[in-house]
Amino acid sequence: MSGEILEIATPDLVTETEPKGDRITVRFVGSAESVTRDDLAAYLTAIHELALETKAVEVVFDLRALEFMSAACLRSMLAWLCELERAPRYVARFVPDGKSHWQRRSLESLASIGGEVVRLG
Repeated sequence: MSGEILEIATPDLVTETEPKGDRITVRFVGSAESVTRDDLAAYLTAIHELALETKAVEVVFDLRALEFMSAACLRSMLAWLCELERAPRYVARFVPDGKSHWQRRSLESLASIGGEVVRLG
């Protein structure tokens, strides 16, 4: 994989990935609608591979510029978290927009399912 991530760059959703030391920071900008679900699933797989390759201890998802995430995209996140939980090698931390009620509800659900591998804030 050699550290290269193919960013999502659709009219609805853009990702910005920054591997630095033992942490990978991912920034979501826009809206993750159902049409971006396949792109998101492939992106999350690439992030997982990069985290394993670089021996990252944490992947930080900065969601402060994410306006919305569809149920289909949330399921992609859940599938990725379930895979991570099977063989935990790093922690996923989600940084929400504190004013977004949908993010709070959705992330609390992901955290309750993700268990020990998920951190909020």
